[in-house]
This record gives sequence, structure tokens and C-alpha cells, in this order.
Amino acid sequence: MVPLESRIDYYTLASGRQIRVPFDPLLVLSTNLSPAELVDEAFLRRIRYKLELPPPTEEQYREIFRRYCQQRGVRCEEELVDYLLNYHYFELRRDLRACHPRDLIGQCVALAQFGGAELVLTRHLRDEACKTYFIEL
Repeated sequence: MVPLESRIDYYTLASGRQIRVPFDPLLVLSTNLSPAELVDEAFLRRIRYKLELPPPTEEQYREIFRRYCQQRGVRCEEELVDYLLNYHYFELRRDLRACHPRDLIGQCVALAQFGGAELVLTRHLRDEACKTYFIEL
């Protein structure tokens, strides 16, 4: 913590000589755990800005999904996203997460490439991706 606060660190060379190195850190921490479970209050006081990022709304999830499909060159019909949300989220009471579209589309792309299939999001491909991605612990 001291180098972070002082913005100066020291590198020790093999000869034993120390070199003073200034740096301007930008510390970014991300977790789905409560901060109190990870660090003590003194550590948290040193992190001045804290942001809570709530789960995306359904509309935001759909937009994230659409953008990742576009980015990866995957064709996807809106009714398949409806099915994904209804069957793999709402029915199972699973929370929406902003990382899920990226991860699920990545799974679909990998499965399609492995099987030599066209990059079209089908119900079967999406269900297989969900089966390998969502594992109950």
C-alpha cells in the first residue's frame, strides 16, 4: 500500500543498488463478493472511489447480446434471445450478468467452429453453450 500512496516505488538491482521509480497508479478492483469479506476497513478507506455495478436490465442485456453477436459475426434472431432469457434465466431464476452475452456467444462460436457449422445462433447451439457455461455449484 505504501508505494500506491506515495506514488514512488523502489527497484533493487542485482548489485544491491536501489532505483527510485515514480509511478501514477490507477487501481481497479472488481469482485462479486462483499468488500468486507475481502479486506479490512483501513484498506477500504484508501480506495476513495467505489462503484457498484448492478446487473443489467433485460433491455440492457439484449443490447449487449446484440452488440456481441454483431462484433463476432454471429447471426441471431430476436426470438432466440427471447428463448434464452425465458428458459435459461427467468424460469431458473438466474440473475442477468453483463458478462454472460460475451461468454455465451464465445461458447457458441467455439462449438460452431469445432463442429464445422455456420456462425448462426441456433436453439441447439445456444442450449449447448448454456449447458457448458452454467454449472450449478
